[in-house]
Amino acid sequence: GGSGSSGVSAAGIVDLSRRRLSHGTSPPPPSPSPPGSGSGSGSTVGVVDFNANSRVLTQMSSSQSAIDSAINRYGPASGLTAISDGLRDAGALFSSTSPRRVIMLITDGQQTTSGGDPAAIAEAVRLRGLGIEIFAIGFGGASSSTMNAVASRPISSYSYLGTDVLDISQRFSRVCDLLAPAPPIASPMPLSPPPTSPEPSPPPP
Repeated sequence: GGSGSSGVSAAGIVDLSRRRLSHGTSPPPPSPSPPGSGSGSGSTVGVVDFNANSRVLTQMSSSQSAIDSAINRYGPASGLTAISDGLRDAGALFSSTSPRRVIMLITDGQQTTSGGDPAAIAEAVRLRGLGIEIFAIGFGGASSSTMNAVASRPISSYSYLGTDVLDISQRFSRVCDLLAPAPPIASPMPLSPPPTSPEPSPPPP
């Protein structure tokens, strides 16, 4: 309630599969601070990573130290890729009262666990049906068709394939900037009342 009603709840999901290492790349961390985390923004961030399974590194938090700690707990890259699990766990972090719920997925874009890409796409469609926005950021040979099918619409705004780590890091930063609540419009200074003319003196008798 209060000033938090205008904030953004954002869940960052990072792919830790072994295939990611084979591309010689590492993902950027989620936003180092909640989008628009200035005083009174009410924004929060949760962090999820995944390989064959997903795990929640931190629940929704507006604490810089909690988010930094979650980033530092990224596990080693290994195993298979379960995008659908990461999406599911990220979606479960949100409160239904959050005014804007956003998932930012970073992956090589190919689900290799049960169900394959169709399972990831089905989970994304379910979450979008609940009003959750999904940014899909792919890299290292990601599947454009999967990224586009996972992402919210318009695809041109929500789906992106990066060429290298620097590219996707910059894209991730731009997404965070877009999510930052706009600063409040300053109220104009009240106008001073016009000066009043003194009452004319009555004429002498």
